[in-house]
Amino acid sequence: MKMNKVICIYPFDKSTTFLLPIYKVLSSVSKFKGLAFDTTNENCKKIIYSEIESSTENDLIIFLGHGCSLGLYGSPKNGELELIFDNKNSLLNNKKLLLLSCRSSEFMESLISHSIGFGNIPTDYQEICEDEIIGCSNFSFSINQTMIEQYKKSLVQSMCKTIQYINWESFCLNNLYNLIKLFINKEIQAVLENKQISERRFIADMLYDLKTNMRLQYKN
Repeated sequence: MKMNKVICIYPFDKSTTFLLPIYKVLSSVSKFKGLAFDTTNENCKKIIYSEIESSTENDLIIFLGHGCSLGLYGSPKNGELELIFDNKNSLLNNKKLLLLSCRSSEFMESLISHSIGFGNIPTDYQEICEDEIIGCSNFSFSINQTMIEQYKKSLVQSMCKTIQYINWESFCLNNLYNLIKLFINKEIQAVLENKQISERRFIADMLYDLKTNMRLQYKN
């Protein structure tokens, strides 16, 4: 299927600036529509909602940012994250979605959409430490800041390479899903082969967890 537009929602947030290379690579895609805004501004939020509402089934909507099982977060307001999409919001129904955010695989279960989502994406050291204290960590090992930075780098690399490789003229969500997995596998291999990375096996496990918790949903 030929892709009409690639729409990318990227709420301003200091904690997600590491995702900026993905946004920049996407901007080179033909018919790219970038929505990088401070969503605490109501006018900016209205622009995002209007763009999504007018999008078609041949458009791909990409979200880059924070999320949870209940929805997708916008820019922080007074230090707190606020949902800009939740399971009561029908705007994302009947859309084609790539949701690069924590627990988006759970959130998209509430949507009637063709979508790709992810499980937990550990990119914030303080949050990971809190999870370890209360016993909510998915990992059997302690994660340090160095491991997180390499993990984020590998995540961004795999997404950028996918965007550069995929044929947008004959786009298929299933191909996108498989290519992301392929390039995560390549990052796992590169990390394991890099003897300069002392925690390479642990980082490889984190990337493997990212890949295995990806989900492709076809729901009409």
